[in-house]
Amino acid sequence: MSDSEHLKPLLIGMAQSDGGRGRPLLPSSDGGSGAADRLMRIADMDRDEYLASFRRCNLLPNGHWSGPRARLRGAKLMHELRGRVIVLGRQTWHALWLPRVEFFGWVETGEARFILLPHPSGRNLLYNDRRNIEAARRILRGD
Repeated sequence: MSDSEHLKPLLIGMAQSDGGRGRPLLPSSDGGSGAADRLMRIADMDRDEYLASFRRCNLLPNGHWSGPRARLRGAKLMHELRGRVIVLGRQTWHALWLPRVEFFGWVETGEARFILLPHPSGRNLLYNDRRNIEAARRILRGD
């Protein structure tokens, strides 16, 4: 991975919804309604800008969410994380063994700065509040 790739923020989601067959947090090419599509709209980016702006991974690369599996993976992954890491959702945050913070809060550990965003799930009502969208947009755009 090039140095410029390491400088990009890393988005960490929960689990790959397609069983790990696709790329993590990849928005559809037709304006779909998945979590990555919603995140892209929150960031006010087009697909190319979104893809160029972030490294992306899911805590669990395949299968459905499992708290115990996620915490095992999170403990291993923490040693590899560097730079700005945008964590999507409290469950992912908790699985990374990070201390409690409010949404849009952050914590630094080692060589990484972790920022907690509400998960961009269609069930998450926090993004019904314009202030939350604006806060998330500033974080995603690095403003």
